Amino acid sequence: MTKKTNTVSLVLQIIVAGILVYPAYMKLSSHPDEVDLFTSLKMEPLGRYLVGFAEMAAVILVLIPGTVVAGALLAACIMTAAILGHVFSFGFAGALGMFAMLAFVCLGASLGILYLRRENIPGLR
Repeated sequence: MTKKTNTVSLVLQIIVAGILVYPAYMKLSSHPDEVDLFTSLKMEPLGRYLVGFAEMAAVILVLIPGTVVAGALLAACIMTAAILGHVFSFGFAGALGMFAMLAFVCLGASLGILYLRRENIPGLR
């Protein structure tokens, strides 16, 4: 990777980590809004904890140089599921629209990382 590509990847990694750390904290700290959301999905509490730990794992992985690709892939999968949840269940009204927008930004940043680091993805060489 060139220095410019590495810098762009680092900025995208910080964006992904910055976006994911807050919802992970909210889920793992049993914030009432998250409890209500996962109760409505009939996934409370196990689903909330699994998603929260997956988000926190993505934050950690995307910030460690040797695991950036794994973290970006995990973040992209989580954000794809979040976007599908907004499309088919939650909707986009009010604050949910902001969370959906952040999911799109995080997905785009994750895909950007994967593109910039595509030579590090096993099977694509």
